[in-house]
Formats: sequence, C-alpha cells, structure tokens
Amino acid sequence: MRFYKYMSLNLGAKFLQAPLIRISGSSCLNDPFEFQLTKSSSSKVESVLRESLNNEYDHSEIMKRFWTHGIISLTETNDNLLMWSHYADEHKGMLVSFEIDLNSPFDFFAIHEEHESCYFSKVNYRKFRQFNTEVSIDNLDEVKLHYMLSKSDEWIYEKEHRFVIPFHEADVILLDKGNELFNDVLSDLGVNGSEVESLEDKVFIDVRKFRIEKSALFKIWVLSSHVGAMFFKIVNPDAIKSVYLGCKVDSNSTRSLFEEHIQEPIKSTFYDSDKSSIRNVYKSSLNSDRFELEFSTYSASFLDYLS
Repeated sequence: MRFYKYMSLNLGAKFLQAPLIRISGSSCLNDPFEFQLTKSSSSKVESVLRESLNNEYDHSEIMKRFWTHGIISLTETNDNLLMWSHYADEHKGMLVSFEIDLNSPFDFFAIHEEHESCYFSKVNYRKFRQFNTEVSIDNLDEVKLHYMLSKSDEWIYEKEHRFVIPFHEADVILLDKGNELFNDVLSDLGVNGSEVESLEDKVFIDVRKFRIEKSALFKIWVLSSHVGAMFFKIVNPDAIKSVYLGCKVDSNSTRSLFEEHIQEPIKSTFYDSDKSSIRNVYKSSLNSDRFELEFSTYSASFLDYLS
C-alpha cells in the first residue's frame, strides 16, 4: 500500500541524501492532546500502579511506562490541500511516497527487529478521548496505545497511519551543537565528541555503534526538546518510490533538489540508467475548475540542469 510523507523542500533534499525519518514524542507534535491521558484514566493508572508496586511506587513510574514511545506519521493521501499547506511549506515543499507491505510493515526500516512493543496502525478519530475498558496492571500497554492512536475527529482529513516505536529503537540521534547542554548530553550518553560525525551545526550519533546505555538514552529522550536532541530511524531505500513537488516549487528549487548528491540505491529510483533524465517525479498543479490538485510527470531532463 502507498503512504506519503509531506516535507519542506529543504528537508526533502536531506532525506534523499540520507533517508532518516524522525520518531516524534508528544512535545514535538502540533496537537496538545497527543498522548495525554484523561484525568479519569490517569487516576486509574496511578491507583493500579500503587496497588501493584506497594512501597516501590513513586511518581516517576507513570513516566517510565507511558513516555517510552514516539511515533512516525504517514498518510494515505497525496492531494490534501490543507496538508500541502501545513506540512509542505504552503505548497513550496514536496512529499515522498513509500510502498509498505501491511503484512510486514517494519520492513519499511533499514534496521528493524520484531518487538511486541512496536506497532503500525491507522489513527482512530473520535469525539471522546476516554479509555473505556477497565484499567488493570495487565492492560497498561493497551491504555498507552489507545492514547497514542486516538485523535479528535477534526483531524480526520489527515488519514494518518502511525508507527509506534520505543525510544531505544532509534538508529540515529541528532544533536544541536548550539544547545547550551550539548556537552552535558554527550557526557550523559558516554560519547566522545571527536568520534561523532558533524554536519554544519549538527552532530549525528549512531546509537548501535556506541552501545549507549538504555537509561542514558531515556533521559535524553524525555528531555529531548530541552537539550536539542532528535531521534531517527533509517528508512529502507527500497521503500522509496516517488516524489511529488508542490505547485509553488519553481525550476530553480527543483534544480537544487536534484543537484544534491543522492546516494545509491535511492538514485536508481529517480534517474534512468544513463543518468540523463529524471523519473518517478511528479509536479502538482491547480485544477482549472475545482479546488483540487492534479499531478503530471515531471519531464525535465537532468541534462537541462547542467547548463
């Protein structure tokens, strides 16, 4: 099945060079209701944990159990006007299409392991947020998943599907070198700054290479918005199928997008065998009669950009 990710042109160019997709926690999302338990559910969860853990319970227990996962959002639709406006730089951006096998959705990632705590599911749109089943120590994961996959029905136009992934399944962490806590973060992760890869004002950390302690990773995950950290998964290049350009993308912007050095095997998706022309790229335009977008094959030759 085809899914799509809306991006700015700048982020899209970076993605085609290095296909990283962000795992977002609740603090990084534009809906303040994301992952938030209702007052009733929160009270029931706390009561269940207190009863189960007795004297070992403390207030951090809910954080340890309910702040462990983030999401990667994709959509079924490539022609939604609001999403082009909100997530693709007001039609000056792009979207990337992916093919995902619903029988093995985690093949979408270059590095993946089968875990019971990883999910791929359609978002449930509803009026009320409440988890209506009785809460017990045995269904806390079900409670968490309910709140991670539920959104107001006002968002139904997004037709969103989500990967729900624990923080420790990240492949790469990106750190902002300009953040005042940058050196403290490196120290907490047990990483030597001279051993990491830098690009402009960012640092990339290969989580598996450095064998970072799970507890240290969780600390950075929880504080990510404060310490300038972002968590990413690497997308399987074979899943990338095409690119759609916004109706306001001009030829100069398109030129900069495809002049960037794109690595194999992504390059073979977008260039023919002799690298003379671009393929699997589409340009949107406005329908002459309706409030709709139309897509046509982008036909410019790659050689046109070399003049």
